[in-house]
Amino acid sequence: MRVFELLYKHFRNINLLDAYFERYYLEQQRQFYKYAFSQLDSNCSIDKHRETSASIIVSLTSYGQRVKNVYLTLTSLLLQTVTVSKIVLWLSEKEFNDTQLPYTLRKMKRLGVEIRYCEDLKSYKKIVPTLIKYPNEDIITVDDDIIYPFDFIEKLLEAHTAYPNKVCFTRGWKIGFDRDNMLLPYKQWQKASNDDSMLNVPTGVGGVLYPAGCFYSDVCKKEIFMELCPNADDLWLRAMCMLQKADTFYLSDYSPFSHYFIEIPNTQKGALNTINNTFGEVNNDAQFKRLYDYYNLRTILG
Repeated sequence: MRVFELLYKHFRNINLLDAYFERYYLEQQRQFYKYAFSQLDSNCSIDKHRETSASIIVSLTSYGQRVKNVYLTLTSLLLQTVTVSKIVLWLSEKEFNDTQLPYTLRKMKRLGVEIRYCEDLKSYKKIVPTLIKYPNEDIITVDDDIIYPFDFIEKLLEAHTAYPNKVCFTRGWKIGFDRDNMLLPYKQWQKASNDDSMLNVPTGVGGVLYPAGCFYSDVCKKEIFMELCPNADDLWLRAMCMLQKADTFYLSDYSPFSHYFIEIPNTQKGALNTINNTFGEVNNDAQFKRLYDYYNLRTILG
């Protein structure tokens, strides 16, 4: 039986989707995803799309108690309108092994998700181990606390086909400068757009497609990124792309963001967006300033 049929039968039989969305989400959002599942049920076949899908890897990480809910994210990735070559979930080898996985993740493994263990690199686990293992592949990064729209990967691949050397993304911000050409605080950056697109900083929550070869050679050097921006992988990855002269393309298809990308409840305690919007040496402003100075990004951004 195909992966989709197994998943759909499981969720339909236990009414998990209805119970989950009835409890946590607005009716509009619940209806949207029910529609997505009905469309997939009638029109989509994993086997049908496999021949035409690009060779691309979806990579993500999770940790702690969030692991219990990451199967919801993984399910939304398995139920896409196109098939990818791999979905890889990286977990810290200090936290997990095959005998400690929750039942839901053991089931995801049977349905084709690769679950691997690596050094604990915090949020960098979502891409650095994949870059090391698959250096010549296109990679889509996603977050572990989001249920993704059913055509999300398809639209990223369409953008990638049109702009094969650009980093394609659905949510992000644009680096801002004041009248004296000094960096504005992160909270004053404007929404991303395709004007002055080199200034865009994609945020991982919306999913980002990184084409092979888009990163500067330092991208996997943990001794540098853990020193400069240990809690801001999005900023690090964008800096690595800037140094490689890799431009961006913003997909506006999913605006407003919250209508399409559904946040899994109770997953934000200790999340990076909370840490990085505080004051001190770990926040986004301090981390980006260190990157900006270390790599002299002023010469690239003008």
